[in-house]
Amino acid sequence: MRYKTITTEVDVDVDMGDFETEDLVEELERRGGEHRLTFDDTEVLTKIWMHDREGRKDEAYALMREYVLEKLGKVI
Repeated sequence: MRYKTITTEVDVDVDMGDFETEDLVEELERRGGEHRLTFDDTEVLTKIWMHDREGRKDEAYALMREYVLEKLGKVI
């Protein structure tokens, strides 16, 4: 008996709001992709900047250390 292979493509409308961000990131990493959550970056960097601007240097530095550890996996 001879078999034939048939490939079918289907377009599906999906609401991305139905998915959790963590699930999407995990799937992307599983497939070997990289991700950058820039909205998180902007929020943290703004906090660091505000603390520094307000003279709260110790708090700014602590946030920066956490940020670098999270993003680069390195301790400063």
